[in-house]
Amino acid sequence: MIPTEFDQLLDRLLRGEINDLDVVLAEAVSLTDGEVRRLRVVEASGASASGVERVGPYVILEQIGGGGQGVVYLAEDSRLGRRVALKVLTAWGVASERAVARFQREAAIASRLEHPGICTVYETGMAEGVPYLAMRYVEGESLARKVRENTLSVGADTESNGRGDSGSGTPSSGQSREVSIVHLMEKVARALHVAHEAGVIHRDIKPGNIMVTPEGQPIILDFGLARDADQEESAMTRTGEVFGTPAYMAPEQLAARQGQVDRRADVWALGVTLFECVARRRLFDVPTRHLLYQSILSDDPPDLSPLSGSVSRDLAVIVQTATEKDRDGRYQTALEFAEDLRRLRAREPILARPVGAVTRVAKWTRRNPLVAGLSTAVILVLAWAVASVGRATLELGDRNVQLEKKASEASANAQRAEAGAVALQDSLLEWERLADSRRLEDLLASADKELWPVVPGNAASFDRWLSRAQGLLERLPAHEWALARLRQQGVYDADADRRLFANDKIRLGTVAAELAKLQQESQSNRATISELEQRTSALRRKSEESGLSQPEEKELGELKVRVGELTGSVADTGHKIAALESERGRLEETTERQFSWSFDDPADGLKHDALRDLVSTLRGLESNPSPGAITVAGTEQLRDLALELRRRLMGTGQIPWSRCIEDVGRADSPYAGLELKPIPGLVPLGWDRESRLWEFWHIQSGERPEWDGEPLGPGRVKLHPESGREGLVMILIPGGVARLGAEKPNPERSAGSPHVDDQVFDWEGPVQTVALNAYMIAKHEVTQGQWLRLWGENPTSYKPGTWKGVTLRMSAANLSWEAGREACRRWGLELPTEAQWEYACRAGTGTRFSTGDDVASLKGTANIGDMAYARAGGQNFAGDFDDGFVVMAPVGVLKANPFGLHDVHGNVWEWCLDIHAKYERNPPRAGDGLRRSGEGAKRVVARGGSFNLPPRNCRSSNRVSGDRQARLNDYGFRPARDIQP
Repeated sequence: MIPTEFDQLLDRLLRGEINDLDVVLAEAVSLTDGEVRRLRVVEASGASASGVERVGPYVILEQIGGGGQGVVYLAEDSRLGRRVALKVLTAWGVASERAVARFQREAAIASRLEHPGICTVYETGMAEGVPYLAMRYVEGESLARKVRENTLSVGADTESNGRGDSGSGTPSSGQSREVSIVHLMEKVARALHVAHEAGVIHRDIKPGNIMVTPEGQPIILDFGLARDADQEESAMTRTGEVFGTPAYMAPEQLAARQGQVDRRADVWALGVTLFECVARRRLFDVPTRHLLYQSILSDDPPDLSPLSGSVSRDLAVIVQTATEKDRDGRYQTALEFAEDLRRLRAREPILARPVGAVTRVAKWTRRNPLVAGLSTAVILVLAWAVASVGRATLELGDRNVQLEKKASEASANAQRAEAGAVALQDSLLEWERLADSRRLEDLLASADKELWPVVPGNAASFDRWLSRAQGLLERLPAHEWALARLRQQGVYDADADRRLFANDKIRLGTVAAELAKLQQESQSNRATISELEQRTSALRRKSEESGLSQPEEKELGELKVRVGELTGSVADTGHKIAALESERGRLEETTERQFSWSFDDPADGLKHDALRDLVSTLRGLESNPSPGAITVAGTEQLRDLALELRRRLMGTGQIPWSRCIEDVGRADSPYAGLELKPIPGLVPLGWDRESRLWEFWHIQSGERPEWDGEPLGPGRVKLHPESGREGLVMILIPGGVARLGAEKPNPERSAGSPHVDDQVFDWEGPVQTVALNAYMIAKHEVTQGQWLRLWGENPTSYKPGTWKGVTLRMSAANLSWEAGREACRRWGLELPTEAQWEYACRAGTGTRFSTGDDVASLKGTANIGDMAYARAGGQNFAGDFDDGFVVMAPVGVLKANPFGLHDVHGNVWEWCLDIHAKYERNPPRAGDGLRRSGEGAKRVVARGGSFNLPPRNCRSSNRVSGDRQARLNDYGFRPARDIQP
């Protein structure tokens, strides 16, 4: 397997070959954010071979192994002077609770096992927060390496096996090699039996976990996946997660029936290992993991004898017994396995017996209960045919002519029955394919309900969905085979497909050219960033050592700006590349689907189209993760994110929430002693230095925004000038009595009074009050970058490439109410009610705008239809007002209102949850201010005005109705959420 970029960098980091990780990461092209975090934690832990000198009382001598979670060193115990193998969990900072638990459990389990064939654990401990495990240092080679390099020696084992000798009494070279392996595996089986008797199941027996000493003694390693057989299944397996190495896993273990996994699963793995040692190939040698799963669960293991001509029949029977799919038919203990291996060496009869025809039929019936049940009629016909032959034999005696006639008739009946069985099996397979089509349709339809929102409590739903998806993918090879077989009966019209997909093929060429250009641009920018960062590092070192001259200070500042710009450009280019790669994949898949097939039988044409669509959709399901696409890999990422959100509420993740809760709960805070609880998916940043309101990073929607100030203290969010890569920032709004709407001047309330406005429309009044609970609302409108990450497409009319100066930091628009609400649901958020929106917009004011009553007060705060808009061909609605933006402004550029919200006036209209109705007919309810549920309503309200409208439309009280499915180039939204659990 070709190592990934992450694997290569991790190996270099562990070897101490990376001096500046930042420079290396800047040049990386395929690392995920999680992989970058893991590399940084490994670097911070000092896990390189050259950087670690001591772990607790152990002096490091050299690194002898390593992986993504841990490193194994050859070390010396400074107290006893003995050498040990020291296993250190280097990725402690990013390791899940499961990884740490497995590490600790390995120590606990292995330390109580005493046997020369089991690696002894001397001690466990913690050194500077990093767990370690000291084990017996075993010199030698792994059994996997010996098999791979064919270095298994005969040694002192020269006994003939007695059952397959050549007749001369002297074993052949192949037989001698067999005896050597048999003796080795016998020792492993006896050591494993000791572990089983101690109540320990290994669950990951394989050649790589068996070390062979120079003296030929096998040692079992790595009890990291072991469990106590007598205890209830641990929490780590209750989710249905499969542990072990698939190629060596028993069927019941692979099927994640963890409650059924006992010592016989280790017997299976030992049998698979023995097969591999003798045959020098895997038990199921298939090219893909899906085929491997299918083979383990459905296919009979191959007979060892034909694969290695010198192998005795008894050894083949032993392997066959150890790898029996029905665990009741296997050796029930490792000791039974070892004893049969001893009998084989000692030329005694073995106890295992080969599988007979009846047993094979029974096994087939268990694997195919439906086919077996429906084939009963066929079997009865066959039985009748055989009975007819028997009766004829008894009655006719030596009447050969009549006997031959009856036999011929019976044979014809049997052939007809066999043909009927084949036809029945084909029909059943056809029904199974139809069933899979329906299952796949249901699976994709259920994704929206089961996979969103991404919250810790949804992890079990992800596992259930993934289990169903994996079941379908395991049958993909069978469907592909059926499609290929069906196409042998048809004729493909390539010319028709070329005509059908001519435009797609042209677009495919254009996309490929654009991708090549962007990839070259990204590579060039990364190289420039690397050069600039080297110069920046040099200037920083000089600044610390001797100080900088004025020109050098200026150069350093310019370098920082340039690096920031290029970094943002690389991020933007990355989004474009991802979108184009997704489009290219879709176009390639479409143009290669071969639609134009013709068949003599129209029914075959219908079968072909159904199979083609089934195979195509399943291939999409197993493709790489892509925003907006439903894939297994993408769903696994979402599940991991849900678990990560849970982790952030535990351990060190509790610290920011504790600080926030303490501050919010103070009597003198803006929240007047609010009892706040941690909210999964949100991370406290600090409080805005002007509004004094707490702000939070919404993890799922993007990267952590920069906080310009003391962490968890006063500061302000800073967004990248162009990239739009940051996630949503949510503001905690204090509860209070909200005064909503406006009314025209009257004798009792003149112009200039709070909530009095001579520009109001009738549907903005009468003024109402409602008590609102504390809630959260987004600081900015949803950006194009955030929308693109969620859905993989950007529906905004004004997006990068369509208008000069437009970036992904600008508001996402051309969005319907339904689209906005679905995005909120996936993020675990909701559209704000009208009351919540207006309360946050006004921020305690009663004036026409949150900035005052005059239009001039909006300058620097609102993006409306003004001189800038008119210069591009639009209409100027605001006199000499010039905000400088033709279309949407980048979020956060214009001044915020007193609560810290940007762009509540102008920019894009913002959807609210309520239906549009007159206030007096539909008053807001206390708590969240909802006037009426939007479900089923045809017209839903939008607020705030937009970049192409006059100031009147961006007043705090202004409200406009719009159909829930309407999509206009200035319709966007900002999410909200209640804080009650």
